[in-house]
Amino acid sequence: SIGSISWHPLVEYWIATGSDDGCVKVWDIRYNGGEAVRTLQQHNNVVNCVQWSGSHCELLLSGSDDRTMKLWNLRAPACSPHHLVYSHLYAHPVIGCGVSPQRPMQFFGLSSAGELQSVELQESFVADFVPHRFTEKSFEKRLPAAAADAADANHAMYDDERMDFEASR
Repeated sequence: SIGSISWHPLVEYWIATGSDDGCVKVWDIRYNGGEAVRTLQQHNNVVNCVQWSGSHCELLLSGSDDRTMKLWNLRAPACSPHHLVYSHLYAHPVIGCGVSPQRPMQFFGLSSAGELQSVELQESFVADFVPHRFTEKSFEKRLPAAAADAADANHAMYDDERMDFEASR
């Protein structure tokens, strides 16, 4: 049976579910055939939570009684054996998972024992499988000069925060 559900924040007709059989399924509500459009089968126990990325439409996070939090890439080639990008092991079952709204590659998992962990993947790690529509330079060409200056200031602030965060580890 289905135990968790998450509506996609960017693609209004996609739903992800987690179930007792250890499967994460992606559904497209435009099709009423009753079949999932994608089934991800790398969990070994009940899937307790699923959560879509709010910034990358192809990334999906899940947590399970098998004590893992997994990150999936739905754009992986159909010929690949699975779509698993990253797996993080906990000491206890994962009962909650989430994606940071400020940091697109920061993911959180909560275990049944109250263990909250944050995992932040570097952009270089995901560059090969998370497509980017524009490079920063081509994007800045599309912005007015004042907006480009603001974007530069924002990038500099984010870089400073990242260095502070990494130094505090």
